[in-house]
Amino acid sequence: MRNSKLTFDDSPELRKLLPERMKFEVEGVRIGVVHEAGLSVMDTTAQGYLAKEMEVDVLIFGHLHRPIIERKDVMLVCPGSPTKPRMSNPSVVELIIEKGSIEGRIITLEGDSCGYIKFRDALKRQKEEEGHK
Repeated sequence: MRNSKLTFDDSPELRKLLPERMKFEVEGVRIGVVHEAGLSVMDTTAQGYLAKEMEVDVLIFGHLHRPIIERKDVMLVCPGSPTKPRMSNPSVVELIIEKGSIEGRIITLEGDSCGYIKFRDALKRQKEEEGHK
């Protein structure tokens, strides 16, 4: 550890503490959790295959830092990041499981957005201002 300070974004220290894959069941819904399930935010094929390989109904994954909730054969969930979002605002995902049924929603948080979002919003404001002239 550098400077006796533990950092939690993909650090080797954290990876040693957590299992690479985890599975558990809630009210009959099989849930899998992994850090990295695929690298594309546009194509979730890899995440879908991993969910099937793990034999889960829901796969929760991270690493992308951008929120995703997608339903195909399985539910794929990436909560985004509350502290270091990429191409999104800070976020988390809430999952509600009742009687074997699962619903999810992305919750946008207050906080610093990534540079892309700041740039996009600045362009939008500029166009709106130009439209009012």
